[in-house]
Amino acid sequence: MKMLGSVGVLFALMGLVLLAIAAIAYYRTTAFIDNALSTTGTVVDLTRSSQSGSGSGGSSTYRPVVRFQDREGTTIEFIAPVGSN
Repeated sequence: MKMLGSVGVLFALMGLVLLAIAAIAYYRTTAFIDNALSTTGTVVDLTRSSQSGSGSGGSSTYRPVVRFQDREGTTIEFIAPVGSN
C-alpha cells in the first residue's frame, strides 16, 4: 500500500509540472497574439513535393507559395508547411 501512495504522489507531481508547462505555453501564446499584426497574403503558386517513403506510393503533395508585405513594405514569400494531394 505504501507503494501506491508513492505512485500517487509521483503522478500528482507530474500533473503539476505539466500544468505549469501548459500555463507557460498559454502565457507565451497570448503575449504573441497580443503583439502580432495581421495582413492579407496571396497564393501566387503551388509547389509540388514528391513523396517516396514506404506506403506513399510515389504520390505528390502540393503546397501553396504565399506572398505578402510587412508593415515596412518588404515583400515576403514563403512555401506553406502544409499541403494537399
